Amino acid sequence: MSRDFQQTHENLLACAKKHFLEFGFERASIREICKDANVTNGAFYNHFADKEALFGSLVESQSKRYIQNQ
Repeated sequence: MSRDFQQTHENLLACAKKHFLEFGFERASIREICKDANVTNGAFYNHFADKEALFGSLVESQSKRYIQNQ
């Protein structure tokens, strides 16, 4: 995985976390997450199939961090 791809992926996750916490899953918008992350919607779909996949990836990464810190 290239460094740019990984950085974009992590940036999308960070922006998504912010939007999901602020607006909730239903009101969080892929368009606004991409805007906040400074990526195109097309770039988003190179990383995630849809908003559900983004949310699942975010939950999974947070769960792994939690388990590692236990």
